[in-house]
Amino acid sequence: NKLRWVISRFLPLLTFSFALAALLGTLPAHAQVAERTVEVFDTQASTGTSGIGKQQAELSQLDSQQARLNNGSGANDIPLTNLRRLRFVDRQPTPALEQIVTFRDGSTVPVQSIVLDAQQSATLTLGDGTKLDVAPGKLADVRFKSLSEAQQTQWEAMRQSRLAADMLVLVRSAEVLDKIEGVINSITAEAVNFEFDQQQIPAPIARLAGVRFFSSRDDPQLRLAAIVKDVHGGVWNAAELAVEPGDSAMQVKLRSGVEVALPLSSLLEIDFSVGSQKYLAELEPIDRATQPRFSLPIEIAGSSQV
Repeated sequence: NKLRWVISRFLPLLTFSFALAALLGTLPAHAQVAERTVEVFDTQASTGTSGIGKQQAELSQLDSQQARLNNGSGANDIPLTNLRRLRFVDRQPTPALEQIVTFRDGSTVPVQSIVLDAQQSATLTLGDGTKLDVAPGKLADVRFKSLSEAQQTQWEAMRQSRLAADMLVLVRSAEVLDKIEGVINSITAEAVNFEFDQQQIPAPIARLAGVRFFSSRDDPQLRLAAIVKDVHGGVWNAAELAVEPGDSAMQVKLRSGVEVALPLSSLLEIDFSVGSQKYLAELEPIDRATQPRFSLPIEIAGSSQV
């Protein structure tokens, strides 16, 4: 009876404490560690060994130069040049979203919706419900729905074609897409307000495959540092990354300059190998020398052997 009295007295207080901790974002430390636990794939350059190493650790901190990883025996600062990728454990992709936005820097992001107002400010609702405001000049195209194989082939061809204006891509049939060029004035949940031949056309999104945005200038892109993948299917081409102790999100600056905060709980993988790879033409030679390839003992009149 005494044990029952103690339980009945203190159980509500304990339950309230956990509820308050959750409300204030101060859940037990293991909950925060879980969303930061990663599989680490590195070149083991820091230990002097060769090949690719793999271990599990907690991502404590990350910036454009190094990652601080805690594997239980202490924290290690590893240069990003020594890392191939970080893969977050126990993450599963979510059901695919139909609408996909492609940035001019090549990032592809599934979204719940996109709204473009008359003042030419675009708002993307990401897979986790986060709102991201983007200048339309940073966007390349939007695909509104899943396409058949035949439609997808045509869509990709239209994406690669030259533009003289904004493009509206219409679904003519299950096998055929068509396009018209004009000016996109706004996008709502129901329609794309499109100007064609000085006429305003509210084109229903239900009848569209997608749109492309025209830009008269080719903005310079920042150097690619890593590719970030999330559980919603997003592929973010990052120039800068930052995670601080206690953060619930990773701050990402894309190659196009767009900045976004991605929740750590939604991340699948950070691939650093793309940022460390260089084409042979980009490398500085250690030395230069010219050597004859071979010599043939062929007599040529008026000359010595060649």
